[in-house]
Amino acid sequence: MTLSKEQILTLSLVKGIGPKKILAIGETAKTAIAEISNYDKLHDLMQHMKEKAILRVSLSDLNNAYQQARTLIETSSEHGIGLIGYYDEEFPSSLRNTVNEEGKSAPPLFLWYRGNLDLINKPGLAVLTSSLFPAIK
Repeated sequence: MTLSKEQILTLSLVKGIGPKKILAIGETAKTAIAEISNYDKLHDLMQHMKEKAILRVSLSDLNNAYQQARTLIETSSEHGIGLIGYYDEEFPSSLRNTVNEEGKSAPPLFLWYRGNLDLINKPGLAVLTSSLFPAIK
């Protein structure tokens, strides 16, 4: 199993959980026998990990972050903005393999987009403005 874009966004909204920890949770989820269909199961999976920051996340933290994530996704959708996550098939491999200036893996975990997603693998330029995300101030 892998993390959904909604789960990745939710985890990114939990204080103390950054991209590296989200990827660690995602790798653990890949080996999980049971499907992670709800946040109770995601929390159970996280409680079997050794990272202290991950162990400190409560089910309440996850549920609160989930509510924020749902609001962001719904508001974005109302404005024609979509979301793809790191584990989604259409996520560009070039971004999955992104490294930082030190040569360490540093991929984005999700992408917000507007328009034709089929163009994502073509050369191009993107301009991001805060007006695309009215729910974020």
